[in-house]
Amino acid sequence: MVAPVFLLAGLATGILSDRPSFDFDGEPLVWFLIVYPVCEEVVFRGVIQRSLLGWAPMRRGMAGVSIANLLTSLLFTGIHFWSHDVLLALLVFLPSLIFGYCYEMTRWLTIAIGLHVWYNLIALFWVWP
Repeated sequence: MVAPVFLLAGLATGILSDRPSFDFDGEPLVWFLIVYPVCEEVVFRGVIQRSLLGWAPMRRGMAGVSIANLLTSLLFTGIHFWSHDVLLALLVFLPSLIFGYCYEMTRWLTIAIGLHVWYNLIALFWVWP
């Protein structure tokens, strides 16, 4: 739900006036739309964020964002700098916070995975030539 709003706001302000190029290099779409979201959410929400939440200080935060979620989202964004240009890497931070928040509120990894799939689907239509 937030991906279209975030992308439209960026386009409206001119920040995202040029569509970034994302080359799949023959990579099947199933990887981008299913495999990556599932693997990333299992690792980042199911392992890292859940482990951090096991420490009481990591459950504290502001505006509904725990320290565990913030650290996990920063790491998640940092990893994307390895395989994406700067703009695309930065565009994963806010959605990552939302994925993490939804995971913490429900403890259902499938919700974070579903949101991640939705975000990738919207991103696909935005960057596809």
